[in-house]
Parts: sequence; structure tokens; C-alpha cells
Amino acid sequence: MTDTFVGFQRLAQLHSIRLVQPLLIRSRLGAVRQREVVDGRSLLTWPAQYQPADSFRGHFEFGLKYERLHFEFFSRLFAALDPEDVAAWVRDETTGRYARRTAFLYEWFTGRRLDVPDAAANVAYVDAMDAGQYLSATRADRVRRWRVASWWRRFVLCLRINTNQVRFHPWKNPPHIR
Repeated sequence: MTDTFVGFQRLAQLHSIRLVQPLLIRSRLGAVRQREVVDGRSLLTWPAQYQPADSFRGHFEFGLKYERLHFEFFSRLFAALDPEDVAAWVRDETTGRYARRTAFLYEWFTGRRLDVPDAAANVAYVDAMDAGQYLSATRADRVRRWRVASWWRRFVLCLRINTNQVRFHPWKNPPHIR
């Protein structure tokens, strides 16, 4: 039986992305929800009701909800992705927290501005990442365009905090971020 991957692993398959640092979490569909850990990497199994739409939008939202941030993956994915995939999502869900987070991430990693209007001023800010789960700045930078609070825009590295281990994810700021 072959695994039916979902989330970031599925997007890596769809876009033929080869990572230097493998994803720390891979998600697949199965009969019952479970977690297996091998060599510090988790394989999560999700029942059918968690299955996202087999599209960029469906799998990326799933990954943001249930998997860990992976900057190398984001950089490679957004370089391979048609910007219209992100722009269409934002146009369909102008106040959607995952659409806005994705648009922010796309612009941050690529340095390219999406051809969509800014988020409305009455939309609540959403965190780009959970500052309780990652080592981050003590104060977020608020990005008005997407109404996103960025905890790492000036960071050189991002750490995942875990009771068992801390994983280092080095990432230098792209040249368009000052």
C-alpha cells in the first residue's frame, strides 16, 4: 500500500521539490489518527475527514494548521508556484487568516508583490507563526498589507521549541528584507 500524503509533503511531490533538510513532519491519510517518530521526524496519520482539497490551497492550509514551519520548503515552493495560485486564494478569502498568512509568506520569501489589494483595515491581525511554539522576537512587526504579525522578519534563525528537543532551522534574511 502506498501512502497518500497530504499537506507540505504532498505539495513537495506535486511541485517536484527536493529539500536539503527534510520536512520534520509528514502527514498521510489512514484509518485512524496516529503519530510515529523515526529519527526525530514525525509521520502523522489522519483519518479521511481531515483530507484537504488536492490543490495548493488545500494542502498549504492543512500544513499551516497541523505541521511545522519549514523555511527551506516555503522558499522552494514559492519559487516554483504560479503567483496566481496565492492571489486567487486571497481574492476568494479576503479576510481568511490562512490566505493572508500565505500571501505574507509568499511576498516575504519571493520579494514579489502579489497583484491583489491590501487586507481591509477592520480585519484583525493574525500571527504569521505561533510565538509560543517557536523562539521568536519579543515584539512582532505588524505588516499592515496582510494584517499579519510577523515574529521573525528580522531574525536570522527560527527554532522550534519542543519539550524533548530543539531543532535549528538556519535562514538568512532575503536581500529584500532590511
